[in-house]
Amino acid sequence: MSHVVFASQVLNHISDSAFGSDELMAYTATYSWLANQMSHATMGFFLAIAIAKIRLPRFRNDSGIQGRLNHVRSFWGKYRCLRYVLPYCVPAIKLPFDVRAVWRRSGAFDVPWDDFVYDKATDLGFWFFGMLLAQVFLTSSCRVGTLNLPTDHAGACWASVYNWVRWVFLRMFVPVVWPPHRAAFLILVVACYLNYEWWTDQKGYFDRSGLPSGWVRVSEYDTSRACPDLGIRKTMEQQTKTYLTTLGGESPRHCVIRGGSATDRTDLAAALGVEFASRRKAVYYFTANKLLERADELDRWKRFAIHDTKGGVSESDSRFPKCVIIDDLPEKFPAPGDPDKQNPDQLVKKSNPYDPSANSQRLFRWFWAHRNQTSTIWVLSCNPEEAEVWLSTIRQYASWEKTATATEAEQTERVLDINLGEIDAEVVPSTNPPALPRTP
Repeated sequence: MSHVVFASQVLNHISDSAFGSDELMAYTATYSWLANQMSHATMGFFLAIAIAKIRLPRFRNDSGIQGRLNHVRSFWGKYRCLRYVLPYCVPAIKLPFDVRAVWRRSGAFDVPWDDFVYDKATDLGFWFFGMLLAQVFLTSSCRVGTLNLPTDHAGACWASVYNWVRWVFLRMFVPVVWPPHRAAFLILVVACYLNYEWWTDQKGYFDRSGLPSGWVRVSEYDTSRACPDLGIRKTMEQQTKTYLTTLGGESPRHCVIRGGSATDRTDLAAALGVEFASRRKAVYYFTANKLLERADELDRWKRFAIHDTKGGVSESDSRFPKCVIIDDLPEKFPAPGDPDKQNPDQLVKKSNPYDPSANSQRLFRWFWAHRNQTSTIWVLSCNPEEAEVWLSTIRQYASWEKTATATEAEQTERVLDINLGEIDAEVVPSTNPPALPRTP
């Protein structure tokens, strides 16, 4: 995907966000980001107007509290620049509290402070954009005259449009009263446009991923709740940190998440997938049953990974999967075939496209063929004995060599075992639930 956002793409984003009904479609990450920044610009716009219009009364008594207020009024009137500078200090005051909140919520994994700084810089940019917009158009320091529209001759309509555009251009770009205002406004317009390009492209990776809602960054994942046992938790955290090195451009690793509760396993897998999407690396989330029951989903996944140009995307394309999450791998999932074949990427010929064994074979064929290009996250939903079998099978498929099985050490390094440990037996709900309160 090109890094240049054309006007048509901008208009498409605005059209998709402005028309229709929010109740009839799901919110996308792109829509949420645009709404968030629009709120920042709007709050900055009205905050700048409110502060610029502050008028302090004068009290007759110059002693006591009224005298001090008169001094404040004199100071406010003498240094009129404060009403244009003070709005920019208000959102900056919030930054230390944001840092404290993120620091308190962080867990065993490092906080991505570079992403935090860029996010806050973008927020402040849109805050300042709204403030400058208000000061350029609506404050008295930027007045350049009145608008006179010709209405007494033919063609008055077109002349009015021309005169209005010329008037707006003069107000915005001609340094009549305060040149720094207009220079800063132009700089912020360019900065907001570049931020729009970068962030909407990044949010597109989230929208295409299919990740479940409610995800968190891995830095805010609560390992103490998901893995109460301290010894197992330390091993789990170390394995997770090792897997995150895949984001640094090293040879892709694979991991198996097992143990714990189903919710904690899915949350951890989604958090790892978010780390890929936040770095603009394509990630796709599937459930095992979905892949088995719907062959078209597997075909779509297969099509994403084609290296040539025959209807698919190349490895350099932004849609090429850098990470694939396969959630809820059950105990009775059909076992794959032998990976050591002459043509590992060849599909099994079956008359029924929904045949589970055929789709299972295709799934693992894809994994075998792209194990060196795409990282995979396997979330197991079975008992410990079956989980050990799956772990061994997945490690064999991820072997380094194509025609020979790798050593046990190489398999362990290639496929990481993230074990959340055992959980207590689930409490069976009572067959006699408490009665509901009576209606009045």
